[in-house]
Amino acid sequence: MGADERIRIAIPRVTDPPPVIDGEGVRFANLPGKLPLDKQDQVAYTQGGLKWGGADDSSGTVTFGWDSNCFYFFAVMKDDKHVQLYENDRLFNGDHVMLVFDMTPGGGTKADLWKIGFTPGDFGKVKPAMHVWSPLGVTTEGIKFSSKKRDEGYQLEASIPWSFFDIDANLAVGRSFGFDFLIGDSDTGLIQKSMLSLNGKNGQHKPEILPIAVLGTPDGTVPPPPAAQIALTDTPRKLNPGDSFEVTLPADKLKEYPTLAVNAIIDYEKFSGGTYTLVLELNGFPLNLEQSVNRDETLVFGKHTLPSIGSQNIWFCFYNNAFDAKDYPEVFSAGGKIVPSQFTFDISSRLKSGQDNVLKVIYRPRRNVEKSMTVSVALTTEKKKALMSYATGELQEYAPHALANPPAYMWNTSQDGALEVALGGRTFTIDSSYSTRTPGWAVLGKGGEPWKAFAVKEKGLVEAASKEFTVVRRIKPERFRLVVTDSVTNLLDEPLPLMYSHTTATDGLKYARICGTKISVRGAGRGPVYR
Repeated sequence: MGADERIRIAIPRVTDPPPVIDGEGVRFANLPGKLPLDKQDQVAYTQGGLKWGGADDSSGTVTFGWDSNCFYFFAVMKDDKHVQLYENDRLFNGDHVMLVFDMTPGGGTKADLWKIGFTPGDFGKVKPAMHVWSPLGVTTEGIKFSSKKRDEGYQLEASIPWSFFDIDANLAVGRSFGFDFLIGDSDTGLIQKSMLSLNGKNGQHKPEILPIAVLGTPDGTVPPPPAAQIALTDTPRKLNPGDSFEVTLPADKLKEYPTLAVNAIIDYEKFSGGTYTLVLELNGFPLNLEQSVNRDETLVFGKHTLPSIGSQNIWFCFYNNAFDAKDYPEVFSAGGKIVPSQFTFDISSRLKSGQDNVLKVIYRPRRNVEKSMTVSVALTTEKKKALMSYATGELQEYAPHALANPPAYMWNTSQDGALEVALGGRTFTIDSSYSTRTPGWAVLGKGGEPWKAFAVKEKGLVEAASKEFTVVRRIKPERFRLVVTDSVTNLLDEPLPLMYSHTTATDGLKYARICGTKISVRGAGRGPVYR
């Protein structure tokens, strides 16, 4: 089984403070990535003629987490008959869970695997216990573990320090390793009846079939693997103004490498702006914004906002001395930061099926340019970026308690859409900012990019529209709070990343809370700004 066919598990990062290992699993309630083990295809092992009796017989849900110090897990088990007779290396004969790790970079052998067992005991004479079966002679020193009895089973919570594995604790998002989590069930305590695992393939814990765990961000996402590519120019080509060259795109490579990547710069000793110089023709037809993966209609860098492509399908290129020169400014387009020298295209709609295709690269400056141009061409596996599938679930909610004496407040909507609240002799103005794809903010309030359409329909109704989304705000006053509902509609035919924040400048307040939750403070010169 190839590595790319193995199950990949994103492990969300746990923010400070670290979990308290008490068996309650409080910190895991809102972590993404809960994994169920309750299906027939997850049965990795049965003993003799015994069978797994379904989810009511033995099943569970596990949530993982990590920080710079430890690997964490919290597991909730369902077990119709909980039995455990052992607190030692034979605890596998009773009800328990096992974690298997392959921490060897590039994959190890069976001898390199770490196998750690946890059991809650029998909640009576047999105490909760841990054991390390592999490597031999390793103790559980440093591991924290707690368990709790449930009406229909038990739950476990543990932290395993990275130092336990004798690896560098300076871990980062994207670090991966082989990993599996198994639930062992026994109805007698003398033999193990069945085991469930994340991929249902025990295989005596062969490293090559273990799922792959990847350390992720707090929202449970991980960076995509780097794109592979094959160069179509042996070395970068030098062109003078008016020159061109052709490159063959081999038919047998286009399915595996579907994206065209062209690097181009106008030769100069350092970054010095740019101009419109590059034309790319595939099979006689120009490549334009319709095929572009990493550019939309505008480039944004520094204080400049320019068209990505000009008349006659001539692309904007930068002056510099190397494709990866360090002195480039941050350049944004297509909703994100791009490599300034690189142009990538989805060319599937322009290809001639079953045959070689021809790309023509033309150096055609729109104005008098004497410098040469350097160009390289490759095919790559990189695809158009899209939103990753985030774990879904309810957000934690903090609702205010009803107050015996609701505060006397007044409110209004300003002409620029901000919410104004008068309370205790002060007026607080709350501005709301919504991110746009080319770095900036559309704001209900002061500042930000101008809206394409904007109207305060009435005191409690605001409607605004950018070129990417619309916002309809409705405000409903209650005795002790204002309920503000923003409905955001994506106007694009593709996923739209969106961030938004609410800010208010204050004078004299030491801190502020919303619904009982303390709000972070950002300095603003005239007093703190709360977000």
